[in-house]
Amino acid sequence: QAKSPAATGQSSLDQAKRLIDSEQPEAAAVMLRRFIESSPAPDLLDDAYLLMAAAMFGMKEHAETVRYINQLLGEFPASELVDRAKLLLARTHARAGNLDLALPLLSEVRSLSADPGVKRDALRLTGEFQAQKKDFLRAIQAWLDEMPLDVDDQARETEGQIRQLVNEQLDVRT
Repeated sequence: QAKSPAATGQSSLDQAKRLIDSEQPEAAAVMLRRFIESSPAPDLLDDAYLLMAAAMFGMKEHAETVRYINQLLGEFPASELVDRAKLLLARTHARAGNLDLALPLLSEVRSLSADPGVKRDALRLTGEFQAQKKDFLRAIQAWLDEMPLDVDDQARETEGQIRQLVNEQLDVRT
């Protein structure tokens, strides 16, 4: 029995995600480029754009990352992947040294997302980026705001992150 086109498309996307997760973004990009050129079902295209953006991010192709995220946001503004795309866009801006572009995006995602996992990720990144800017109190506040959203061992990790920042940056020896 042959797979439906949607099932075949989803399995291609799953395989591309596995490649990205195993740090093989180049192979994922080749697969995704072919997939996108095959005129897939629209309900799979937003996933393909986000995965392609993630592959480009993994390859440190910042302009291409932004291009695919903007394509997703432009063509699928109501997609459930919009918040994840904005998180990736913020990470892309931060990697390029543009923390002042990244932080407002994270603030928007935190405010508008209904997904607790996305909110948590936005707060974690906000803390990391504020720490990079040497705004340690805002970093700590973001991580404290994240803790109620943490699951399993994440709260302990967040607490460790705060403790490390305090010990390394704020602990004044007398």
